[in-house]
Amino acid sequence: MTEEQQTISEKLKSKFGDQNYLQYGDDTLIAGQEVLNFYSSNGFAPIWISEKELSNNGQEMYDLVQNSMDFGLLPVMFHFDEIRKMSDSSLLDTEMLLSNAFFLMITHVNKGCIDTATYEYVWKKNTLSFSIEDELQRVFNGEHPRTVIEEKQPSLWEYRELQSGLMHFLDSFRIDTNHFLIPKFKDDSAACYDMTRQALLSHDFLDSVHLKNDSVFISRLKQFQRLNSLTDDGIVGTWTSFVLSKSNQDRFLQAALSLEKWRWKNDSLPNKYIRVNIPEFHLYFIDSNEVKSKHRVIVGLADKQTPEFSDPMRRMITNPYWHVPYSIASTEIVYGAKKDSAYFRKKGYKLFKNETEVDPTT
Repeated sequence: MTEEQQTISEKLKSKFGDQNYLQYGDDTLIAGQEVLNFYSSNGFAPIWISEKELSNNGQEMYDLVQNSMDFGLLPVMFHFDEIRKMSDSSLLDTEMLLSNAFFLMITHVNKGCIDTATYEYVWKKNTLSFSIEDELQRVFNGEHPRTVIEEKQPSLWEYRELQSGLMHFLDSFRIDTNHFLIPKFKDDSAACYDMTRQALLSHDFLDSVHLKNDSVFISRLKQFQRLNSLTDDGIVGTWTSFVLSKSNQDRFLQAALSLEKWRWKNDSLPNKYIRVNIPEFHLYFIDSNEVKSKHRVIVGLADKQTPEFSDPMRRMITNPYWHVPYSIASTEIVYGAKKDSAYFRKKGYKLFKNETEVDPTT
């Protein structure tokens, strides 16, 4: 250690050497005991601070906590308000708080932070396949905390794409919390468009300067529709109204929850697998974390939703027979056949009687 580090080390040991836990206000740090154990074994050598300010790695860790929403996490999980306050008044406390944040963050990005049984916020230290102390030692030895933390995220392509998209979203839009009840256009067109303008303004798609400019309004409405995978027709229909009614905070939380679910799958997916993205109506074939092919699929309606499940696949049947349920055959198909004698041939149906195929035109 340098002379400066030795001085800081002695101050840290004097302040924290006899403590059994770390507490700030009414909160006991979740990883406080592990933090103290690490410093005790490391001679209380500082990682994040110098005599007068945060070190480069300390500033980087501070920024990671401040911008933890980029990972679908929240600064409050890491006592950011306390870190911000202590960085101005007590660098020794900041040192401990940042190490606590490091232990929590590297765990959260790897395994998640929600208990799948109780849905409560937890620290999943005991589920890790690596030592958090070894990872913090890497930072002490000179590696960047961002590099160490980011490499522990799932390598799944879906996770990486979503996390990158979330960062772009947070860079582009404010996190508003406003919700809007938009009237149907056919009931009150003026009120519908007025509320739509207010929603776009709140969601950062429109500014107050262009609020009354019709051409800019329609252009930004279409942009909003495209970004939300809607038809960019400039019409405030049912789905556009539904998505506009949500806040940017809703959108952030939806992405954050999806990232969390991918962390639950970390290390559990095989080298080759098929995934159906139900809301997107697409199937993906993934091999070695690369998308080899993508296909359109049909999924159930809201009242007949496609179930979610995962299971090993041993075989695949292509172009299988579908035995039409009586509820459909006796209504939709009979209706079509009565209108067109060639209905069965055009639709690819075969008709059977007592397991023997018959000519549907008869």
